[in-house]
Amino acid sequence: MSFVLMLMAASPQASAAVSGAARGILQIPSGNSLAHCITGCGDIDFSYPFGIGPGCFRQGFELTCDHSTKHPKLYLGSSTIQVIDIDSNDIDVFTPIFFNLTTSPGTNTYDMSWEAPGKGITIASYNTLYVAGCDFDVTMFEYGTGEIVGSCMSRCAGKKVLTEGPCNGRGCCLIQLPRNLPGFHAKLVSTNTTATQSEMTMVTALIQPLYSQVGQMQAIFMAQRLVLPSWTKQAVKVHK
Repeated sequence: MSFVLMLMAASPQASAAVSGAARGILQIPSGNSLAHCITGCGDIDFSYPFGIGPGCFRQGFELTCDHSTKHPKLYLGSSTIQVIDIDSNDIDVFTPIFFNLTTSPGTNTYDMSWEAPGKGITIASYNTLYVAGCDFDVTMFEYGTGEIVGSCMSRCAGKKVLTEGPCNGRGCCLIQLPRNLPGFHAKLVSTNTTATQSEMTMVTALIQPLYSQVGQMQAIFMAQRLVLPSWTKQAVKVHK
């Protein structure tokens, strides 16, 4: 698995169900009230608090099923975050998320950002930001507060970026998350001030648990080519 998000469910209120402008149920529904609800999209099954359509999901847990493709795709609400799997035991929602940046001569600063598509969704604290590329410094900030989360640096010593081995500062660096985050902004500053047009390079970044195999450079570059192995997933974790 790769990057895990945590979806923290607020305690249901004792008042009547509400699904107005804010959308979603605010009280614990009965089994009968959910009997009409869709429980799958393509080959993915799900259950309350997730749901599709009025009266079928808790506020902040809406799903959307896109039938415009040969194989239906499931998304979180109206966002572009695709759901690949849901673990019914822990209510984990897996979805791949990563960044590709192409550097160019004359540009030394690059930005990456990710914001939770809804309230209560956070990136769990046991995740790590991995950035693969040559000669840059990375600073990660918490979305909303601007507080520094951490920093790292990658150096290649005049050599091409490695495509295998550990992520240890040589062609790749990492920042461990100290707490759950509702989103982040990462600033990359190139330290190579002599790059020419022919030296344009790609920087790849993604978030995964620290213990994941993505600590190996080969896995990061597989993600860059959009060849995602089965364990390269990201999860939205819901705490009941």
